[in-house]
Amino acid sequence: MIGAAITGHASITGYDVTIGPVGGNLRAAGSEVTVGTVGGYALITGAEVTLNGAIAGDVVLVADEIEFSPGATVAGALTISAEDPTEIVVPESVAPAAQVKNETRESYDNGEWSDRMPIKVPFWRIVKGFLSGVLISGLIAALVIAIAPQDGAKVSSV
Repeated sequence: MIGAAITGHASITGYDVTIGPVGGNLRAAGSEVTVGTVGGYALITGAEVTLNGAIAGDVVLVADEIEFSPGATVAGALTISAEDPTEIVVPESVAPAAQVKNETRESYDNGEWSDRMPIKVPFWRIVKGFLSGVLISGLIAALVIAIAPQDGAKVSSV
């Protein structure tokens, strides 16, 4: 439980997570997550999630059970990802229906996000980079070995 106010952004994980007011953005994950007021956006994952306060930005909830307390509101878009999102009812006092988007959790589990990765590096480029590093390290080591005995002989003859 984090009882003190957090003035900036927060990334919090744990089994039973209870978060007081957060001044910035929030990323929280746990089995049971309870969230108060958030000054920015919130990304929350858990088995059971409870929203107790006002969230000023967008909210993404990935959970099996979601509860909205009477004081809960979402100013931005609310995206809910659940096993069966039709079971989650969002009261109009929390967010208007036009701001709510329901998704099945399968869209995250099946890797549909992988096509949005910024760069896909081919395996051969990784191997080529590794072998180049080994070759350069070997050349530097050979150069040090070739020079070191000559310098050592000069020092011992003085």
